[in-house]
Amino acid sequence: MIKIAVTGGIACGKSLFGELLAQNDKVEVFDADDLVRQMHEPNMQGAKLIASTFGDEYILPNGATNKTALAELVFKDANAREKLNSLFHPIVHQELISKQNLNLSKPIKVALIPLLFESGWEADWDLTVCVTTTAEEQLKRLLTRGHTLEHAKQRIAAQLSNQEREARADIIVRNDGSKEQLKEAADALLRYSMENI
Repeated sequence: MIKIAVTGGIACGKSLFGELLAQNDKVEVFDADDLVRQMHEPNMQGAKLIASTFGDEYILPNGATNKTALAELVFKDANAREKLNSLFHPIVHQELISKQNLNLSKPIKVALIPLLFESGWEADWDLTVCVTTTAEEQLKRLLTRGHTLEHAKQRIAAQLSNQEREARADIIVRNDGSKEQLKEAADALLRYSMENI
């Protein structure tokens, strides 16, 4: 088995890269963001943690986290962001570790972890991959997704820079071109992984 962590800044293409890797039947992909999203569903553990830590104003009438209000808070306030991460990171980390050992019929385990280096989790993985693009392309993609320029810049500034991630990753995948080029990079990673299982 080989365990691979894929990271990258917001709007750099981690999710698409994960989808391309998952097309191979020897690969199992799990996404830290999906785990967090599930925790924010109505009356789930994450929503309860948000209510007890930040107050009921961050909870919707159905019991789910009001993610819009929470995002507005944490991308403006570094202390609130740190508090949020301290609540969720231990839970997500444990989930990711437990998933490494499930479904042994798929020998290549890939986890999409946006805050891999910020969380200090890189030692849990055999290989770290950074999917990256230019700052201009990141901003353009976020604006296309409906973010305001101010929100887009706040989200980018709240994370490690692309250069810092690239310096710490074992492999860098540039996502400045076409989907076909990204698929070629995914296939190259899988060939390397199969050789090193």
